[in-house]
Amino acid sequence: MLTIGLVDDDYQALVILKNKLEDYFESKIDIKINIFSSPEAFLLNNEKYDLLFFDIEMPHMNGLELAKEVRRHDNDVIIFFCTNYRQFAINGYEVNASGYLVKPIENYSLKINLDSALKHLKENKKHQKKKIEIHSFQEIILLPLDDILYIEVRQHNLYFILSPNTEYRDREIKVRGTLSNLTSALSESFERCSNSFLVNLLYVESVRFDKINLTNGTSLPLSRILKKNFLDAFSKYLAKKGALIL
Repeated sequence: MLTIGLVDDDYQALVILKNKLEDYFESKIDIKINIFSSPEAFLLNNEKYDLLFFDIEMPHMNGLELAKEVRRHDNDVIIFFCTNYRQFAINGYEVNASGYLVKPIENYSLKINLDSALKHLKENKKHQKKKIEIHSFQEIILLPLDDILYIEVRQHNLYFILSPNTEYRDREIKVRGTLSNLTSALSESFERCSNSFLVNLLYVESVRFDKINLTNGTSLPLSRILKKNFLDAFSKYLAKKGALIL
């Protein structure tokens, strides 16, 4: 079952979108749709969502701000924005938005975006199963790739810095090794941003000049030599996930 959340201060818009989603998913997949008339009401709900649709223009907290709040604890949920203003799309990369639906939402546009979202969900489930076997100094750990924020090398040791959501008891794992050997062993969602750091693109929130900002608030250096390769890899990663690239 897919769990879908809709947030819009316009109740009529919520009902229209809910009906369109029910028509699309009819006989395809079982779905559960929760509707909220404000971001505050949504944030009080602790349900885990697969798809989210946020209106952009809402009082007190807009859709972009709400998406940033969601990304603090959920990097997997697919987020779409519903808006009357196309120019808001330029900010979508900051929250890894999957697309924009311009009101009034057309059935064809909704179908194209949902087709892409379902494909991504299917691929993401496969990716989530991928793990790496880490031989630390005291034990062998089978760690999901999605638990790794980034990997840092310090004095011939590798430090795996883990997501706050990991089920592993520690937030940092130390092993002997080099980044060059590790890079080829990891999936294409990891990219070198400097001589000392290998970052999981899943957690990249923004790239600004000489640094990379992660969703947990950490900033990593972006070297001038590796900048072009990193940006190319990041763009390909976003495109594969179905994000809108402008």
